[in-house]
Amino acid sequence: MSYILDIGGTIVNALTSFYEWVVDAIRGFIDWLVTQTNTYIIQPIYNGLNTALTHFIQRIDRILFVLNTVPIVMKTWDELITKPTWKTAMKLILAPIVGWAKGYFVKKLLTTYWGETPQIQLPQISMPTTAPKLPPYYLKYVDATARITSAYQTLLTTPTKASVDIESLYQTLLTPPSTCLAEIGSKYETYISALPITKASVESLYQTHLTVPTTQLATIQSACETSLLSRFPVTAEIESLYQTEVVTVTSKFNAYGDTGNDYPWDISHPLAVDSEGNIYVVGRTNSFGVAQLSPIIIKLDSELNVVWCRVLDLGDDGEFFSVCVGGDGYIYACGRKGTYAITAKFSPDGELLACKEFTGMKQLRQVEWYSYTDELVLTGVDMNTRAISFFEYTDLSPDIWGGMDGVDGYGVHPKPNGEYTIVGTRHDIATPRLWVGVWDTKGGNCTAKELYDVDRADSPIHGRACRWDGEGNLIVVGKMTNTLNKAYVFKLSLPDFTVLWARRFTAFEVSDVDVDSEGNIYIAATLQDPSLPYQVLIVKIDKDGNLIFSVRAVGTSDEYACGVRIGGKGFIMAGALTSWGAGGYDFGVGDIAPDGSFCVSESVDVAFESVNTGMVDGKVAAYAIGGSVNDLTPTVLSPTPTKTVIC
Repeated sequence: MSYILDIGGTIVNALTSFYEWVVDAIRGFIDWLVTQTNTYIIQPIYNGLNTALTHFIQRIDRILFVLNTVPIVMKTWDELITKPTWKTAMKLILAPIVGWAKGYFVKKLLTTYWGETPQIQLPQISMPTTAPKLPPYYLKYVDATARITSAYQTLLTTPTKASVDIESLYQTLLTPPSTCLAEIGSKYETYISALPITKASVESLYQTHLTVPTTQLATIQSACETSLLSRFPVTAEIESLYQTEVVTVTSKFNAYGDTGNDYPWDISHPLAVDSEGNIYVVGRTNSFGVAQLSPIIIKLDSELNVVWCRVLDLGDDGEFFSVCVGGDGYIYACGRKGTYAITAKFSPDGELLACKEFTGMKQLRQVEWYSYTDELVLTGVDMNTRAISFFEYTDLSPDIWGGMDGVDGYGVHPKPNGEYTIVGTRHDIATPRLWVGVWDTKGGNCTAKELYDVDRADSPIHGRACRWDGEGNLIVVGKMTNTLNKAYVFKLSLPDFTVLWARRFTAFEVSDVDVDSEGNIYIAATLQDPSLPYQVLIVKIDKDGNLIFSVRAVGTSDEYACGVRIGGKGFIMAGALTSWGAGGYDFGVGDIAPDGSFCVSESVDVAFESVNTGMVDGKVAAYAIGGSVNDLTPTVLSPTPTKTVIC
């Protein structure tokens, strides 16, 4: 019996060492798997290894019986044949009994040492009852602490009462979305490579929800907490990266000016945004020591800080109506000096490179870069108040090639394929109508239509601005000039001028329009309420003509919205303010969140409704434009406007 126990002990020691080595190897393998994949792959391996080891222990007696009996029986049988004795015969008979006994005692020792069902002590693996579903907003919004959630809720519900500490906390946390995108994408993609979520799905979710309105914060937080953070092992490194992404968008709204009047004209296009997020705004000023109204241009960085300001003292009344950033990187502005039109060219650093006067034209109301020929296209009115279609080369050498008799031009917008549109008013008839002309190329054919409201056919509609969307449709806005105070927006399919939809809403004036990448339409307008002063009005409409929001800025005196461009946190707006600023009228510039909310805004009912649109062929009566071109050498002032932070 001692012989059996000695052998059994040796086998137990050997098997114990082997088992511990297997367990260590499996632990290392599982640790590696945890860093590479997820519990859906680890768990089957874990279960399979435990089952295999359990079966090994349960069958150890049979294994040892075979290992001990077969060799002895074979050796004893050979001895019995060569040397038959009673001892050899007894050894052969007892061999199976000895083999069974060894296996029995070894199994007893093993099960006493390990138990009937040994288990590998693996790292704790939390297995959800159902597969984790990635919430659609997670890739943009993660709020990890109750402190941040509470701070944001305070800002959301009482923005004007938010403490300095809360503002500081959020300014520290919030960085532009592009800051960590590449690093997050790389690490997150590696981390979830074994999940049933493809790279394309992740990218699509992220891109789709970059601009989720802040009103969905509760849904976002709930989805993160219940569907992901509590069920999916997000690593600290990845979670930290997501913390730096923008949790919410806080609008900014400032005033810029001096003690006089500094502001854009309310029927103009005074705003441009370059590829780096810099903002250019133009208008008129009688501050900074000039003796009369003078053209002014201000450059702001993406944080709405003044980079430079230039005032052109022309020795006569003057102003800029419009500004654009050329494909050559220069900044172009247009407007008037006295009774003649002017254009100006600035370097990105604010150096005046050229300024010219055109005596054949009264005003140039909008300038845009025409990428088809790498030059400028402008519109306005000549000395007889007729619309012009006018081109300049980048050195401001004019190429004046046409006008439309009986039409004044207010807005122009080109397409990359060579088409461009001018919108204005047909004014040589009893009831003026909104006029839209589309040129196929520079100097090419013009097709025009005139639009009116069938239900108010005796009320004039004046065209103000136009913009092509990403699908080749044309967005046109105009204003009904009577006591009804109605603004109009039309969506037209070209080239047949099909009216896809038309809407009207209450507004004293409408000035500008722009379209984002999703086809949403932003309109800058001015609201007149009998019980209140004039107010900034911003209206957002989706691509199908549904109202998304209409908000106004409520001050104590008159304010006007003059320009809107896509950019910044959602969109940039510019206007004229009197309730805030250094005195008189001041420029107002806002970097506004996609939901239109800012500290002095409130929702307003603008009686948004559909329009029964009438359309007739537009007047096309081209004529040549005369006049001379003169170089100007104005005195250039470089003042620093006072910045007043409203929010």
